[in-house]
Amino acid sequence: LGQVVIGGAIQTSHSRTPWMFERDIHDRVRRGLNNEEEENMERTDLESDAERMEGIRAYHRLTKYAPTSAIHPFFVGFEYYDMGDHEMAIRYLKQAVRMDPTYIEAYSYLARIYSDPHSQWHNTSTAEQILRVAYSVNPNNQSIRQQLIHIFRSN
Repeated sequence: LGQVVIGGAIQTSHSRTPWMFERDIHDRVRRGLNNEEEENMERTDLESDAERMEGIRAYHRLTKYAPTSAIHPFFVGFEYYDMGDHEMAIRYLKQAVRMDPTYIEAYSYLARIYSDPHSQWHNTSTAEQILRVAYSVNPNNQSIRQQLIHIFRSN
């Protein structure tokens, strides 16, 4: 009997379920992304983006197993952030925050997009507002504190 926990959902089964197969795909994609530089320095940006898109598709498939979990839109948003598609990243990171208003990492990446002077979405006051909300949720989060300090110093 196996139990798997993802995004607050517990899956118990006697055999491999479709969810487990999707999770395996997700894990293989993430391992590939994490080891990308070590394994193949010749890899093109197009190949890397294709792998990330496969990861995004895997996250979308996983959503049906835990539809109320904010972890899926967060990771899709993170992948888009990592690919430089800030418009799509914002869309999914905001969805993660709507689903779980305590999801500090989603706030952090939203603030990174809005505080990046090279981003077309650059808006320091929006970044500050997002970080203030995150700080109110968890004033002990060191990453949020550092981001707020950086914004205050840059103003």
